[in-house]
Amino acid sequence: MNTETELYARALRARWWLVVVVVLAAVAAARFLTARQTPVYRVSASSTVAPSPDVTGTTELLRALETLERRTILATFAQLSTSREVKRRAAETLGLSAAEVAQYGVSAAVVPNTNILRVQVEGPDAIGVSELANAVAHETALEAGKLYGLFAIEPLDPSLPPDHAVRPSTRRNGIVAGILGLFLGLALTVGVEALMAVAARTGQATGNQHARAGLA
Repeated sequence: MNTETELYARALRARWWLVVVVVLAAVAAARFLTARQTPVYRVSASSTVAPSPDVTGTTELLRALETLERRTILATFAQLSTSREVKRRAAETLGLSAAEVAQYGVSAAVVPNTNILRVQVEGPDAIGVSELANAVAHETALEAGKLYGLFAIEPLDPSLPPDHAVRPSTRRNGIVAGILGLFLGLALTVGVEALMAVAARTGQATGNQHARAGLA
């Protein structure tokens, strides 16, 4: 067994408890800091985009379907969802102030290879993100109907209040803290043992010098 391996083994045998203490302290600190962070919830509300029921003529229906195939109209609707006007109307519907709405992030995207529009909302309140996502989807449908009479946006999967926050994650933070604590504890244990070994060698060398001096 080489000297370095002997040092590690000796350190763990003598001070394994130090590793445990550091790991527990790291996990406890992570849980404490996580509990002090503002939770962030995320939900999505899905809607379908299709030709309006008012479109009855064959020519208009074919034109609407052709436009959907080009995807530009879908991208436009996604941009509508994140516009200031749509968010303002959604806030008014829910009775929210500008400051309250500013706490939420709204994004929208088209599900690839579909005519499904997905509105996603992140924020500090589980019920608030759900209500805002549904309100934004509803206001987007109204605005789209005004601008493009050929199309209608209908609810597909309204959002529901989430069961848990997407961040911070107590479990994930605890695992990361435990791993970091383990490495720190090992480094501290080996470091202490190395310092003690150096001190022991220094003391032994000093003692030998004094012994030689006495003999002389």
